[in-house]
Amino acid sequence: MSDRRLHHAWLAAGSLALGACGGGSGGGLPAAPPSPPQPVAACVARDVTPPAESPYRLPFAVGSSFVMFQGNCPPNSTWGHHGKYAYDFQMPIGTPIHAMRDGTVFFTEDRFEDSDHTAGHENGVWVEHADGTVSNYLHLTQSSVVVPVGAAVAAGDLVGFSGNSGASDRPHLHVEAYASRGNFVKSNTLPITFSNADGPLAPSGELVQDQAYTAEPVP
Repeated sequence: MSDRRLHHAWLAAGSLALGACGGGSGGGLPAAPPSPPQPVAACVARDVTPPAESPYRLPFAVGSSFVMFQGNCPPNSTWGHHGKYAYDFQMPIGTPIHAMRDGTVFFTEDRFEDSDHTAGHENGVWVEHADGTVSNYLHLTQSSVVVPVGAAVAAGDLVGFSGNSGASDRPHLHVEAYASRGNFVKSNTLPITFSNADGPLAPSGELVQDQAYTAEPVP
């Protein structure tokens, strides 16, 4: 499957059936039926990399702070099981977005205007990591991606600027990780922790909804 067809299948498979991320899918493959709300405790009771050992960093500049307003199996019925380990950070349009982890860019999109509230119009960057896992950065602002397909990025590198594109009801950044390029159903998102997050953490180390997090320097 080509990268562009993969991208559209990714969106069609329910990649944007998230509360603040629009509540709908991009069409094509049927979205999974909604699941009942799940408490955070039920979501984090699994094997997760301790923050001190995590290869991921927060996706914004060192010293910056943003509220994670939706994520990690939030108690929002509109999320269901879609993207259950994704994170949404509330931030103004134009905020610099930095790579969470070393990898290679395999798809980018930044054609779409902010605030058209249309599923499938999500500007973003998709990165594959050395172990075959992938991560993405969604709802970027138009014409803001600064890394080309095929580029190697290191954790902390600038990849683009936040926005409000696609199925989104407010300016924010949506990030998530998957086991592989071919495993992009939202129920297959991976729980991730961040090595430089200063703020309240769940017992297993993940971020907690409605809490602010500051990106600390990484040694």
